[in-house]
Amino acid sequence: MDFQLAQLETRAGALLAHQETGRNVEELAAQYDHDLVGFIEGACGARLMEHQREWARALQDDPRVAAVATGHSMGKDWLIAHFALYWAYVRNGLCLITSTTQRQVQEQVFAEITRAFYRAHLPGDRWQLAVRSPTGGTILGFTSESESSYAGYHAPLVAVILSEAQGIAGQAWIGLESCATGEQDRFIAVGNPLVNSGRFFECFSDPTWRSFQTSCYEHPNLSGQGPYIFGGPSKAWVEQMEREWGATSPLFQSRVLGRFPDEGEHSVFSRSSLDAAVQRWRAWRAGTGGLRPDGHRPVFSLDVARTGGDRCALSLRRGPIVESVVTWSGLKLMATVARVFTEMDRVGVGPQVYAQVSPAKRRGLGRTPQIVVDVIGVGAGVFDRLVEHPWVQEYGFEVVAFNASQKATRPKKFFNMRSASYWNLRDQLEAGSVALPDDAELLQELLATSWKPGPLGQVQLVAKEEISGMLGRSPDKADSVTMGIGPASACSVGGFAANL
Repeated sequence: MDFQLAQLETRAGALLAHQETGRNVEELAAQYDHDLVGFIEGACGARLMEHQREWARALQDDPRVAAVATGHSMGKDWLIAHFALYWAYVRNGLCLITSTTQRQVQEQVFAEITRAFYRAHLPGDRWQLAVRSPTGGTILGFTSESESSYAGYHAPLVAVILSEAQGIAGQAWIGLESCATGEQDRFIAVGNPLVNSGRFFECFSDPTWRSFQTSCYEHPNLSGQGPYIFGGPSKAWVEQMEREWGATSPLFQSRVLGRFPDEGEHSVFSRSSLDAAVQRWRAWRAGTGGLRPDGHRPVFSLDVARTGGDRCALSLRRGPIVESVVTWSGLKLMATVARVFTEMDRVGVGPQVYAQVSPAKRRGLGRTPQIVVDVIGVGAGVFDRLVEHPWVQEYGFEVVAFNASQKATRPKKFFNMRSASYWNLRDQLEAGSVALPDDAELLQELLATSWKPGPLGQVQLVAKEEISGMLGRSPDKADSVTMGIGPASACSVGGFAANL
């Protein structure tokens, strides 16, 4: 295969064992070719639970991709460990196993691989984070740092396994997917359904994925269908979870029922409130909604790209309706200013429209637009150019500075203005007083946003870098919308007067 031993020794740590004797690998391949269940129960002498048997058949037969989300202690790592040995010893392929932490890879997955390796009396070499069969089949484990970590790992037959996939960043998925591109390759993601956003969550609504969601109640310890298995979920544990958190809580839904919760444990937004906001937007577009933008001032909010991988995002809100969000990239400072004016003209409130109307009649155009600009980093330059632009001065457009890291006006409740503006949107969503566009990226970014208690117990959003890592992109659209609908919409140039 294309995967070289030198690469293995570089990444796999110390050689722990060299096993010369054991089962005949050629005979294993002949006996269990396309029979994962037989390999596990026959060669490894293990017993599959019924839900594991169903997963195993999918991993064996289904081309390309499979995703498994379960409650706590349902045997996911146990199964993927046996699948990895099957792939290396029966299929003679390369199996890459990754997770978010070294502990998960080494102490969970590779601990299961080691136990199965010796139980099956397999020959070959075993490193700290690798196994290699005498015929060249290989298992390699590592953590999911970035997509560049996976370059060069190619073989005629590749299986990629993501353990605790809910925590693996979007950029890492991109690199891993590039390793398993063959028709008979496998891409397997297993984890707990803790958050209702990100690449792992998306697998369960994508018809190209074979997906499973398995409740703890399907485990023999709770169903009574089979012998009791130590280390599995117990009735006492489930009762404790229900007593402490409630059967309808996000924690119980994800860790016991194996379902993605409507709202994450520390999510800012719930799926149901966002879906309802989109329905209100659709009703407005159809002319049947109760929320109307009539008479409200147009507010344009610009989140300025900070790096080459980010995008500028410009949203338009009129009163309770967030009408649209547009993005672009690759424009320099003055080109970004020009693009803002172009987007304003596109909806009939820009400088070209004002230029065609005499000053005496401009009041008929309604309230002049407000432009909210993120002033952190390069956004400060865009703000300055807008403020001094002749069109802004001539037509009376109001330019507002928004500094996300600035101290909130209610510092005991909110860590900074970013936290306050996101929470303001949350409050309006729960009150049913705002409509959001049917934009999949925007909804993903909002759902991916979580919070934690700040140093004084305030609401503090997780860092943008963390959200970017999960999504594989910066949450530019979400930042733009919250800037315009949150405290910045009540600001004047250079200061804030939001009631937060």
